[in-house]
Amino acid sequence: MDPKRPDCAYGFKHLAGVGVAFRLAQCLLRQARDAGQSRGNVSEASLLDLVALGTVADVVPLIGENRALVRAGLEHMNRKPQIGVQALIQAAGLKPGTVTSDRIGFALGPRLNAAGRLEHARAAYDLLTCDDPARAADLAGTLDRQNSERQSVTAAVADSAERQVMATHALSGDDAPAPPLLFAASPEYHIGVIGLAAARLVEKHHRPAVVVSINGEEARGSCRSINGFDITAALDECADLLLKHGGHEAAAGFTVHADALEVLRGRLSDIARRRQPEGGWTRIIHIDAEVAPTEVNAQVIAELQSLEPHGQGNPKPTFVVRGAVVSDARRVGRAENGAPPHLRLRVTDARRVTWDAIAWRMGDRIRQLTVGTRVDLACRLNANEWNGESRLQLEVLDFREADAG
Repeated sequence: MDPKRPDCAYGFKHLAGVGVAFRLAQCLLRQARDAGQSRGNVSEASLLDLVALGTVADVVPLIGENRALVRAGLEHMNRKPQIGVQALIQAAGLKPGTVTSDRIGFALGPRLNAAGRLEHARAAYDLLTCDDPARAADLAGTLDRQNSERQSVTAAVADSAERQVMATHALSGDDAPAPPLLFAASPEYHIGVIGLAAARLVEKHHRPAVVVSINGEEARGSCRSINGFDITAALDECADLLLKHGGHEAAAGFTVHADALEVLRGRLSDIARRRQPEGGWTRIIHIDAEVAPTEVNAQVIAELQSLEPHGQGNPKPTFVVRGAVVSDARRVGRAENGAPPHLRLRVTDARRVTWDAIAWRMGDRIRQLTVGTRVDLACRLNANEWNGESRLQLEVLDFREADAG
């Protein structure tokens, strides 16, 4: 069974690899049951937490069957996770019963992936198949340490790539206009994290980014892109230079002879320049609705949470709050592993209703705000759990000074 094959009659075409494996396992388990054969302790339900982990971490669209599988998997994971998954949850510092698709994507998935990025994925496999709690705790601790190392290595590569881009294009600082495509290459870049480093560049500059690790006569690159620029199609136009390549619109990889890198850099930059819209690449945030603080209560938050699980293809609703007045703004968190600190805000509307807000990795933008500044916020509405209490918190995606009047 492969839903991507044109001759496969399976109705849902977006299953992750783990979803395909689960459907196969279902068939085998049902055949064993019908034949009266022992299935040991394995049941369809016992596999669902692994299906949720793999589906979210694979960043496939969370629609249709994928969404149903992840929802069922999260319920199982929060009620009775497998031993290895439970150890992973504890190592990530999450409370039992609080795992969401977001927390898989930002806490559990990266720890599982860290082993393969830096060394070998066997530790992750051993954890997920482990049935001994003590052994699982040791393995989860190993993955946690490897994830911390992965963060440090990623930060070093991303910082070096940033400096190379700045030097190549003679950029003077954060406000300088970036070129249509960012490209950095070095023999010192760890092959396991170049995709993450490219994603950092995209996040900061909103430009397609290519980060390349050079190993002797060959080089391997990882690409990340933005809406409106198909990076794999761009590589297709450079196929005569490449030994191999593949990917999709938003991410791709390639192998190339090291002595062809400069030609490739120039060709990709020319393609991006031709496809760049007039006025340059612009970050666009799609707003679902405008909201005022007085319109939001616990019932609204509960209704929004019922739309979970969110992810690729099913994003969280995004709202705009207009004309909020900043009553407090401060940096929080340390600038670790090359990432900037966060920005914590308190904003008040005309009716004196106050909201807490957090803007991840926007601490450097605090200079744009003073107490009394009126701002428009693009944000998501979250319930922040703290000391057993649930409070509304805005997750700020971007902000701008509000129009006068």
